[in-house]
Amino acid sequence: LESFRTSSGPAVTMNGLSYDATYGSYRAVFGGAHPFNIRGTSYCSAIFYYNNIHWAEINLGNLRDGNIGVLGDKSGNAGSPGAAVGTRFKGPFIGHHDIDSFDAVPQVAWYMTETYACNIEYAQLEVSGSSAPTFGLYMATSNGNVFVGGTVESCLYGGAWITSTCSRNTFIGMHNEFNGAGPDWQIDGHYTTLINCAGAGTYATLATSANIINGDYTQIIGGEFNDFEISSSADNTDVRGANLATGTISDSSTTSSFTGCNGIIDKAPNPQVSALTLESGFTSTGSPYKTAGYWRSRAGLMQVEGVVTCGTISGPTVVGTLPSGYRPSATVMYTGYNLTTEVCIALTINSSGQVSTRNAVATGNVIAITSPPFRGT
Repeated sequence: LESFRTSSGPAVTMNGLSYDATYGSYRAVFGGAHPFNIRGTSYCSAIFYYNNIHWAEINLGNLRDGNIGVLGDKSGNAGSPGAAVGTRFKGPFIGHHDIDSFDAVPQVAWYMTETYACNIEYAQLEVSGSSAPTFGLYMATSNGNVFVGGTVESCLYGGAWITSTCSRNTFIGMHNEFNGAGPDWQIDGHYTTLINCAGAGTYATLATSANIINGDYTQIIGGEFNDFEISSSADNTDVRGANLATGTISDSSTTSSFTGCNGIIDKAPNPQVSALTLESGFTSTGSPYKTAGYWRSRAGLMQVEGVVTCGTISGPTVVGTLPSGYRPSATVMYTGYNLTTEVCIALTINSSGQVSTRNAVATGNVIAITSPPFRGT
């Protein structure tokens, strides 16, 4: 198909609102077993445009020449489900072809908004980005989609950008590389999963990292990433079995974990510390020491930590009490330290959660009560 326009607008439009102005269209088929090749011109706002197309089959071949390659939105009806829901996309291929090059380079290969629970198979998004900041794949307000295979490659200003309004998108085997002045992956959305994907070959040309995680609960399983950054705003990133040996790794988050990755030792997130309930007469000493507290690791180990200032202790005395779920099954005995007198003291934690000193300690003495890790009940 060739659509030469002399005014703005898409080369090819699938707008369900033209069929039903309230709900859009359902179970339409475009392309079928034989994908369409679509060619626009520099006048085209998009080469292919979809709006309110649900549970459809869209098979796209080579797309070229337009300001945007594929554009999805739900403009025209705020109450509709979205640009696409439950739709299966196959393709497209957007890039320089073997026989010729773009006459009009798309600013974005696929500009995806309001797209939900769709399958996108083998999309090849290449050589796009005519001005900064643009990406080969731009996603906003799009949730629960699954991408299988495909690549975002050789785009001028970045590969795939999953913005903060996205959630629960999964990418399986997508290979992104050599994406100019931008990262191969920028994940600002939440609950994003990458399975055996790649972000490779771009890092050497960038001042910033080639793969950037800013969103929460990102999970990366396998794959290869050259240059990798987790920002301080990203919570609970989990990276397992990935090859991170090329480039640099920057992890500014306290909640990320790495397991079995090449290029970085295993790391568990810092556990959340809760304040220990102290008995009357005892107070946390405070700076420069840690507040009296307790925590549990992912492996199920507990620990008491911190420094307290004492009331008068004439013998075995309870300093504080751990809550249920953080107590040992049998009494733990360990050595603390009196920072005032510079002598060791005996401490215990019993199965009732009582943290006790076994020695007499004078009023106002400062003692460290940090325990070794122990298993709880």
